[in-house]
Amino acid sequence: MNRYLAQLFSIVLLLAQASHAQFACANETTDQIQHAVELYINERLENMADHQRIKNSNDIKVKIGRLDSRLRFTPCGDQNLLIEDHSGSILGGRYLLKATCPGEQSWSLYVPVHISIIKPVVVATRSIPRGTTLVPGMLEMTDWEISDLRRGYLDRLDLAIGKQLRRPLSAGRPISPDQLSTAQAILKGDEVLIEALTGLLSVKSTGIALSNGGIGEQINVRNSRSDKIIRARVVGPGKVRVSM
Repeated sequence: MNRYLAQLFSIVLLLAQASHAQFACANETTDQIQHAVELYINERLENMADHQRIKNSNDIKVKIGRLDSRLRFTPCGDQNLLIEDHSGSILGGRYLLKATCPGEQSWSLYVPVHISIIKPVVVATRSIPRGTTLVPGMLEMTDWEISDLRRGYLDRLDLAIGKQLRRPLSAGRPISPDQLSTAQAILKGDEVLIEALTGLLSVKSTGIALSNGGIGEQINVRNSRSDKIIRARVVGPGKVRVSM
């Protein structure tokens, strides 16, 4: 009986040791995956910070999803573990990175990652109705998590000043590029001043605008003197310019 108990105890001890070794191996592998993902994210974010002019590394926060320690993997060398991101670019938000260990006993695992990126963006200081031409007092810069702004954002006030709102905007809300249109400096039927430049010579005449136009846009204008239709660039309210 004692001999039987001794054998049973030996078997239990061996199983416990094997289980402990397997658990230690699993922990080592999950730690390796975590480390590889951190390196990959940091490298990508360094490039992105340069591209997006993020001033402070504290404005970027990364949270890697916890891996289940009960998962069992074949150990994979640091140089063999591959991290892939199929999203194309990291702009903040939630991602799934794929960790792969190639080889005869290959395996793959998707690792959830959440990236928060804080940047100053243009927001409205008050509620602004549709069709309003934006002026400096209506706008300010506020820190915002840009991963929430799927329709884009503006990072400079001058990108919005002078533009018109396509839709109403609530106070404190960021402005997206698709909410803006060029303010109309000239309306169809307006009499306009035509300035024709040729070298150092400037010739001025008048004409009638045949379409609406904002500053920087080109419109058709009928010259009142010659009755010819010309293509001219809007340079200000009631004024167009042609380079000869």
